[in-house]
Amino acid sequence: MVRLTAFLCFIKVAASVFFYGWWSTTYIPLLLASIVFNYTVGYIIAKNHERARAKSKAALYVGVISNLLLLCYYKYSNFFLGEVARSTGVHMPTLELVLPLGISFFTFTQIAFLVDAWKGKAQEYNFWHYLLFVTWFPHLIAGPILHHGQMMPQFKDPEIYRIRSRNISIGVALFAVGLGKKLLLADPISTYADPVFHAAATGQAIGPMIAWVGAIAYTLQIYFDFSGYSDMAVGLSMLFGIHLPINFNSPYKARNIIEFWRRWHMTLSQFLRDYLYIPLGGNRKGETRRLVNLMLTMLLGGLWHGANWTFVIWGALHGAYLCINHMFQKIPPPPKDVRVASCSDYNSGECLANVLRGCHRMGILPRREHPFSPNYNCRNGGFRRASCVGGHIQNDKLSAIARLLFNINADYLGISKRL
Repeated sequence: MVRLTAFLCFIKVAASVFFYGWWSTTYIPLLLASIVFNYTVGYIIAKNHERARAKSKAALYVGVISNLLLLCYYKYSNFFLGEVARSTGVHMPTLELVLPLGISFFTFTQIAFLVDAWKGKAQEYNFWHYLLFVTWFPHLIAGPILHHGQMMPQFKDPEIYRIRSRNISIGVALFAVGLGKKLLLADPISTYADPVFHAAATGQAIGPMIAWVGAIAYTLQIYFDFSGYSDMAVGLSMLFGIHLPINFNSPYKARNIIEFWRRWHMTLSQFLRDYLYIPLGGNRKGETRRLVNLMLTMLLGGLWHGANWTFVIWGALHGAYLCINHMFQKIPPPPKDVRVASCSDYNSGECLANVLRGCHRMGILPRREHPFSPNYNCRNGGFRRASCVGGHIQNDKLSAIARLLFNINADYLGISKRL
C-alpha cells in the first residue's frame, strides 16, 4: 500500500509538472530549482529550531530574501529600471524577460512554508509530498495560496488516492459552475470593457457615459472571472480528493471594505495579514502604528498584483479606505439614553407616524394639535398605525431633527401647522 501511494503521488507530481510546462517548458528547471532550494532551507530551519536558533534564523532570512529577489528580478526589474531612467534621464537597458507562469503564487506559498517551519507549524518533510504541495496544478497558475499545514496531511492520507463518486460529482459540479461564470458571464462582459480601455490607452476621447459603462463592465468581468477560476480550481482539486481552501466568498455582498477583503482573494488577504501585517507589529503598538502598518501592507499588496504605478495607487486607495473604515469603527456609540425609533414597515406614512410619536413624547406637539396621530388611519394616504420601539430622546440635536422632519412632511402633505 505504501508503494502504491508513493507511485500515485509521483504520477500526480508528473501530471502537475506536465501541466505547468504545457505553455512553455522554459521555466520548469526554475520551478524545480526553487522547490529543491526551499525544501532544503525549510529542513535546515526545522532541524535547528531548538538546538541552534541563530542558524535556523539565518536560514530563514536567506530563504525569504532569496525568494523575494527571484520574484523581483522577473516581475519588477524592468519596472524599476524604467523608473530610474525616467527620474535620472540616464538610458537604462530593458531586460528581455518573460514572467514565469505562476511565480507569484509558488513564491508566496514557499515563503509561507519557510515561516511556518520557523514557527514549528510545518511538521512533515517528505520531499515528494512537498513537491506535490508546490506544483499542485489547480492552484499553480492563479492560486489559492496554500499552506503546508493545510495540504501535507491530505497528501499523507492514503484515502485521497482512492476514486470516490462523491468527490467526482462535487468536483464536476463546481468546475461546471466556474466554467459557466468564465465563458457565459466574464468573457461576454469583456466585450464592453476592452474597447473602452483600449480607447483610453490610445488617447481617444471618452464620454462620461461610455467611461462608466467600461468601468462597470470591467468590475463585473473581473468578479466573474476570478470567481469562476476559484470555483474551477476547487472543483478540479476535488476530483482528486484534495480540498483546497475557499478563495472567494461573494465579496460584492460585503457591508464594508474590511469585510470585502475578508471575502476577495481570501488566501492572499490571510497571507498579507499573517506574514506581513502582523510581523510589522499589527495593532499591538498603538492606533497610529496600526494604520501605518495597514497602509504599508496594502501598498505592497497592490505592487504584488503588478509592476505598475496604477497597482501602487490601487493599493494606496484600498489602504486608505481600510484606515478610514477602522477609524470610523472607533467612533463611540450614542449615549444609552438616546434611542431612535424604528419602523416595522418602511413606508413613508409609518415613518411619519413614528416622527409624530417622538414629537408627542418630547412634548413638541400635543396630540390634539394635528390630524395625524399614531392611531390615525387614512385609506388614501396609506398611513397606518406604526409599531415603534424607543424611549425618550434627551438630545437637543435630535429634537431639532424631529422638528425638521415633521415640517418637511407637513409641507409635502400641505399642512399649514408649523412646530
